[in-house]
Amino acid sequence: MADGKVWIRSHWKPKGKTHLHLRSKGFFRVVFTSLDDKDRVFKGGPYFYAPAGLYMRPWTMKFVLEHETFTSILVWIKLYSLPLNYCLSESLKKIGNKLGHFLKISHATLKGK
Repeated sequence: MADGKVWIRSHWKPKGKTHLHLRSKGFFRVVFTSLDDKDRVFKGGPYFYAPAGLYMRPWTMKFVLEHETFTSILVWIKLYSLPLNYCLSESLKKIGNKLGHFLKISHATLKGK
């Protein structure tokens, strides 16, 4: 659990406090004391913890851990040796939509890293 708290501090950099609660089936719950932190984190993804993607959604009163299943997953794709003229946002979106439902271009890609 300490690793998770360190990861949250270094990747999400919350201004308020966060409380991490580990659950069964690989689920965890993060409670934010700052609504701004929560909103920023949910808008800022995708996130990866080691090699695994974090699939996040706001908690609801109807959430029952034992009934949860995944109907879709987020996939991060690295395109090695892509010609420079295909590295523009519009081209990357077209490629992403051919592979599935395009969501987002990473900040590193937008900065040319």
